[in-house]
Amino acid sequence: MVSGGGSLLDPLVERLQAATGVPVERGHTLAGVRVGRLGLDAEALAELEPTIAVPVGLAMKAVA
Repeated sequence: MVSGGGSLLDPLVERLQAATGVPVERGHTLAGVRVGRLGLDAEALAELEPTIAVPVGLAMKAVA
């Protein structure tokens, strides 16, 4: 699983998979997370998703 800004590099996922022989996919940070009112539409959230893994993880730890 690849997350962060590097996951936005088009050939990265495919090249990692070819080099390792292991299935690689982009992470979906918001999968299974209920998002409240942020003032962002679904398209804006999808655009931000690859780069918000760390902030979401920290927020989840803070409320646990």
